[in-house]
Amino acid sequence: MVFATSLTTLIKRVLGLAAGCLLLACSTPATDAPDGPQDAGTGAGGTGGADAGPTFTPDCHDGWCRVPEGTFVMGAPESEFGYTKSQNQVTVTLTRPFALQQYELTQEQWIQFGWQNPSGLIQNGTGDCMEPACPVGQTTWFEAAAYANKLSETHTPPLPACYVLERCTGEVGEGMSCESVSLTTSSIYECLGFRLATEAEWEFAARAGTTTAFYSGPITVQDSIGGCFPEPVLDPIAWYCDNSGKFTHPVGQKTPNALEFYDMAGNQYEWLHSEYHASGYGDVPLTDPFGEMSANSDRIIKGGGWNYGAILCRVAAHHHADWWAKGPGIRLARTLGPNEEW
Repeated sequence: MVFATSLTTLIKRVLGLAAGCLLLACSTPATDAPDGPQDAGTGAGGTGGADAGPTFTPDCHDGWCRVPEGTFVMGAPESEFGYTKSQNQVTVTLTRPFALQQYELTQEQWIQFGWQNPSGLIQNGTGDCMEPACPVGQTTWFEAAAYANKLSETHTPPLPACYVLERCTGEVGEGMSCESVSLTTSSIYECLGFRLATEAEWEFAARAGTTTAFYSGPITVQDSIGGCFPEPVLDPIAWYCDNSGKFTHPVGQKTPNALEFYDMAGNQYEWLHSEYHASGYGDVPLTDPFGEMSANSDRIIKGGGWNYGAILCRVAAHHHADWWAKGPGIRLARTLGPNEEW
């Protein structure tokens, strides 16, 4: 069901302004598409889907939703329209519950720390909508990590920072880039502060127990993989190239998934913690994968976007860009402690 609500109510819900809120709602998007999607897919036809996944019950408050630990099949079957070898299916187990932002980070959330709003139009006068509840745009990966650290610092009580950013140039919100990044823990899963989600966490949350191309159903097979085609299954859940009007939209206007996450397809594409592997995930089951911090500057982007075709909005689709490029938005995550109240 699509929520019909006033902008003021939406912003309050997204910002998590309720008294005594355990988690503040914050994360970071972007618009200046980093040389366009780099994983268009060349699979044969088919609707795709693995064995049935787990069943979820939504558990959300103050702009965040809890995602339990669990096992699922990540990636897409070769029969799914748009499949590439970098999206091969593999069984993944996540051993820790985590919180993930229910909505993409908004421009109002971004400017709360006094940083310049990087959002705006890109080439041909398209790009970010410029309302408080619109997702923030045109950030770098480093700025996303900086925002996560700042949110940890200002949380009550303060949480540990997850990222160490060194030898940085430029101001946050103005294209900040860093020469070195490391973690404060051996794996991002072990950090209890705010951070970017791993690719496995993001896909587990986006699928919410479904196995088709979109959490709303299978993708329609087209005569070619290029271009912008209407996708009836995608229309209710996403702002994409066929219905966006060439702009992002305020968050939370489309139908959420079973965990009540909004805009997991379309609207603003999102930076993730994990690095990109063109050769895929391998054929061995994985446990808490993609949580290390390597020097590989090629980082994963998921979720599709306002200017993406349906094939690139599939849950399994992932794109990639250098972490200094302006582009994707953010939906922050946080590992939940074993005895932590939610």
